[in-house]
Amino acid sequence: MRFIAEVLSLGLIERLDAIVVFPLLITALFKPSILLYATIRGIVDLFKLNHDKKIILQ
Repeated sequence: MRFIAEVLSLGLIERLDAIVVFPLLITALFKPSILLYATIRGIVDLFKLNHDKKIILQ
């Protein structure tokens, strides 16, 4: 019980929350970027386009 009281008094739970949330935010940004890139590459291959810049910029 003493250990739990020390952990709560030091605010370790609050710092642990930030450690958990940061990777979730990175994942939330990284995964859609990869999916968007894969979609664009798939469209380029499907329609046999020379460059993918036309799709990215439009």
